[in-house]
Amino acid sequence: MGLRILAKACSCLATGFLLVLVATTSSAFADPLGLVDYPALFERHADRVTVSSDGVETLVLPSGITVRHTNKGYVGTDPTDAIGCLTYFFVEIDAAARICPSLMSKEEARAFADQRSRLLGFYAKSAFPPAAANKASEAYEAAVAKVVQRGRSCSKLENVRMMVPGLLEKERFDELFASPKLPVSNPCL
Repeated sequence: MGLRILAKACSCLATGFLLVLVATTSSAFADPLGLVDYPALFERHADRVTVSSDGVETLVLPSGITVRHTNKGYVGTDPTDAIGCLTYFFVEIDAAARICPSLMSKEEARAFADQRSRLLGFYAKSAFPPAAANKASEAYEAAVAKVVQRGRSCSKLENVRMMVPGLLEKERFDELFASPKLPVSNPCL
């Protein structure tokens, strides 16, 4: 639902951010804010972990989210909407708005801040183990700072404006945030 909102706008927006994060570690791709303790998650749900002949460990959580552990790290897949992917979009749009303050009206900026707050609160309580909201905010701000450092020009950020309205529709996110679920990034547009 939430990610399908964004798909209509522009799937190319997160590509640069995803490439930066994927280049760092697979765990960063699985959890863009770095709040999930994957070894502890696998230990806690050891009875649900299967190991393939090539050594890949797979954990299927009751929510349907699948997490794979390979020699390259962790990759989580959500069959519905990946909160981690949604987080990437928020980071990109937030960074764009900081580079180009005219990207959003004052009303849009307030609504975006409200949605971001909801997202980060949801993300924190959905991490394993649940994290303090300030930890999610700190990690988010660090991710935004990395994107801002790329130093893009406002003219190159115009496509971001198309995505803002979908992120401001509170009702569309009520269902997405209804039940905590591990914040993974796959699939991402």
